[in-house]
Amino acid sequence: MKKITILVVLIQLTSNGFAHTCDCKATLEWARKVFEENDAGFSTIMNMPGKPQAYKIHTALFEQKVTSISDITQCAATIDEWMKFFRSGHLGFAVLPSKVTDSKADSTPKQERKAKKNGKKLTSI
Repeated sequence: MKKITILVVLIQLTSNGFAHTCDCKATLEWARKVFEENDAGFSTIMNMPGKPQAYKIHTALFEQKVTSISDITQCAATIDEWMKFFRSGHLGFAVLPSKVTDSKADSTPKQERKAKKNGKKLTSI
């Protein structure tokens, strides 16, 4: 249950915090800190032979990778990839589609889209 809560918090905070761009480096740092302090299995993984050094290298590579990312969707995908170091398939990091604003989004007014969907024609006065 704790893992699901962490995932929901990660999704909500990243999706509410950004529009088109994001500070991916800061987001990765935040995700790393939250994961290290709250994941029950983190200390178990860090007690495995060679894992602490591998984790440092893995995280350093991703810290370098995220410096050039400003797109929220790409950032979330990269952080999700970083998390796979721990338990692929058990954790995830993503942006809720309803929270992403696409520059190519439909610019048709909502009322007109609804009318089209219902088969009605709108006329302007």
